[in-house]
Amino acid sequence: MIRAALLILAIALPLGARAVPLEGAIPGDAPPRERRKESDRASRGVGISLEGILAGLYEDDPQGSPFVRKTGWGLRLGWNLTDRVGLRDTNWMFQPELQWTSRSDSEGTKALMVESRLDSFYLGARLGYRLGDAAAAFRFVPYLAAGPAATWNQVRFQVADPVGLKQGADRIDTRIESLQWGAGYGLGIGAAWLSDGGDGLTGRLELLRFHRGYLEEMALTFGLGVAF
Repeated sequence: MIRAALLILAIALPLGARAVPLEGAIPGDAPPRERRKESDRASRGVGISLEGILAGLYEDDPQGSPFVRKTGWGLRLGWNLTDRVGLRDTNWMFQPELQWTSRSDSEGTKALMVESRLDSFYLGARLGYRLGDAAAAFRFVPYLAAGPAATWNQVRFQVADPVGLKQGADRIDTRIESLQWGAGYGLGIGAAWLSDGGDGLTGRLELLRFHRGYLEEMALTFGLGVAF
């Protein structure tokens, strides 16, 4: 009888150990589904964001005025690399992005007309700190940004003699193109509303200082787009 009882215990104990669920055996070891629900929503999607931007530009005036106000528009493409640089379990956010901004202007008289167009490309990196809960749908992210920039500058001069125009003479058309290298740096605050899957709406308000060649300009930018 004693041998039979010991044999039954030897068989029952391993089976009972297998029946005990392993989840929760180690403190903090939540099931994958629970870990996903507690993670940052921005980490659940692909991590790509695309925004349309509208910028107010304050440029240095070669004639001595403090600034010249102009308006530009463009696109910004970003990629959230927070998880890939080891910041997954923190409130920090890291996102490189490529921004294109275009602006054009035309001024002058019948005798002299000047048309210009500038296309700026900015390869920046944002380092921000998320405010609030990582699992919350809505969040704010104050950030700093910096990176290299390049501007393709196109200027067209049209010179004409008013008297000659009346007699059928053509305008003298001259075009100048140049590539200016520089950099940009500044700060901003981003906002986003994300679904459980990580896709949603994004926006930002940003102030950047750009250097291009010997010129400098400030850009106050508003962006609105989508993340997925």
